[in-house]
Amino acid sequence: MALEGSVEARTLNWDYSRHYSRFHPDTAGDFAGTVAIMDRWLRPHLQGKASRVLDIGCGRGYALEALRTMGLASIEGIDTSREQVSWAESRGLPARLVIDTLAYLAERPQTHDAILLMDVIEHVAPAEQRAFLRAIADSLRPRGKLLLSTPNAASRLAGYTRHLDYTHTSAFTPESLDFLLVHSGFDPAAYEELEVYARPRLLFLAPTPRALRWWALRTLRIWRRLELTLEIGRERAARLPLSPAFLAIATKSPPARA
Repeated sequence: MALEGSVEARTLNWDYSRHYSRFHPDTAGDFAGTVAIMDRWLRPHLQGKASRVLDIGCGRGYALEALRTMGLASIEGIDTSREQVSWAESRGLPARLVIDTLAYLAERPQTHDAILLMDVIEHVAPAEQRAFLRAIADSLRPRGKLLLSTPNAASRLAGYTRHLDYTHTSAFTPESLDFLLVHSGFDPAAYEELEVYARPRLLFLAPTPRALRWWALRTLRIWRRLELTLEIGRERAARLPLSPAFLAIATKSPPARA
């Protein structure tokens, strides 16, 4: 995820699984549930639209498993954590240990239809982020897609998620991330809220705990958006994601005309 020898590369070569296991126990149920969430987030943007997909920072392979269930022609994951890669490999997923990600991408120009960067960019030092995204853009085919998720600095939980992980170096709003993406070889992105809990199918007929939780969150978000409307104006507040994390869908910019 970072240049070999940098602070991020040294830090991320620690046993990151010790932190990750706090939130994702090594159980079949947690794996299946997390894969289902990844599938719901990624499927609308990838199924039938991409043949070669690279997952940078693939971790235990949740997104890779989701990609596999979509039937994509060619998928691969890379990560700087030996423990995480071993975990993914034990489940038969195409994960590879890669310490120098920039060199790996440089050897594969215009290779991928889509690249995933799920909860990775916030681990990269700000001074390295532009070069990292530029290398990703160069490794994409013309008009290739980058799907990037990151904690949402506009969320009520922004302070917690920023400092939840020792290896986080920065936090983003859509505005700040768009500034970085546009200066790294991408068109302005589209942004979506990432919700862990899907909208219940029987929302009105079955007041289950899950449905009640969904309604409670929706109510709190309405009040939060009203507050933002008063603070920053209706137009900006209406398009600002309020979920703890968001997804950016960015397209590689066409070559500049001479």
